[in-house]
Amino acid sequence: MIPPPSLPAGGSRRRAVLVASVLGAVAVVALSSCSSPSPKATTTSSPSTTTTTEARAAACAASSVSASVGYTTIGGSSTSPAGAVLFTDTTGTPCSLRGIPTVQLVGADGQVIPTLQAPSSPTHDVTAVLTPGGSPVGSSVTWSSLTCLAGSYSLSVEFPGWSGPVPAGSTSGYKGPACAASDSTVYVSPVEPAMAPPTPSSTTTSG
Repeated sequence: MIPPPSLPAGGSRRRAVLVASVLGAVAVVALSSCSSPSPKATTTSSPSTTTTTEARAAACAASSVSASVGYTTIGGSSTSPAGAVLFTDTTGTPCSLRGIPTVQLVGADGQVIPTLQAPSSPTHDVTAVLTPGGSPVGSSVTWSSLTCLAGSYSLSVEFPGWSGPVPAGSTSGYKGPACAASDSTVYVSPVEPAMAPPTPSSTTTSG
């Protein structure tokens, strides 16, 4: 995982750093795959470095997490926004997520807009553990041919076994043209730990 830039924590800047860290982690996996021989239909996973608490963390239920989404301006294309869905523990108990969630586009009217989904290549599953008050985990999302205006859509995300999707983002207050994203494709990565920006340490000077 690539450490994020050292920025003050808080608000949208903190979320931007978390999103960047997820995208950086996915990029590292992609570069590693390009620089090594292609495996023959094998599934890879990170070496086990979990603590006892993490190893025993049950799978997160939909009711135990909240989701948010943020996008970066990397690439400069308005039709190919890249970002991440960030998941946060809303309970007092650690839980774990693994694999690729189903991501759906939702219009301002609350209706799901049909789109295509494909995994980011290559996939690299790890078990990402959420802890109360800890850093989020995230899945990168990169759109292709998305013509909807910013604010005209939100997302819903769902992992296998969940009772239903969890909303990510909001269209509250949007008054523009409706989102109609036919032929759009979203590329989604497996969940990765998101490294939070370090909190600036206070210094004491003496005169």
